[in-house]
Amino acid sequence: MDRLSHVICDSVEVGIWKPLYVSKSGPSVSHLMFADDLLLFGVASVSQAECMLKYLNDFMAASSGKINMSKSSMFFSPRVPLGTKRRIATVTQLLISTDIGKYLGFPLSCSRRRKQDFQYIIDRVRSAIAAWKSK
Repeated sequence: MDRLSHVICDSVEVGIWKPLYVSKSGPSVSHLMFADDLLLFGVASVSQAECMLKYLNDFMAASSGKINMSKSSMFFSPRVPLGTKRRIATVTQLLISTDIGKYLGFPLSCSRRRKQDFQYIIDRVRSAIAAWKSK
């Protein structure tokens, strides 16, 4: 995984991989890794999808690892045209997700955080405290 991270960073430096930018003058994000989980970020284009697939296939060949494609999906900005989404889905053979969901129990979304998005954390903490108090 460390080698894959270096390859992605190198390809960003030479302009092959087009990462997402946090803001116009802010930092870019090409990938995030935690344990054996991987989130890839890039410009929504067929060429970028092919670039990502190439690096993932190279990684699988070198590591004898497998990517669970049934657990993998793509999430697009609302500004990406439907035709572009469909062409990328055809190339990658991945499902398009309208909800990025949760990661390690934390909601991942592009929208503004709302209080109800975190209510489950408050509920779990309250439940744990109540259990500790009863002991």
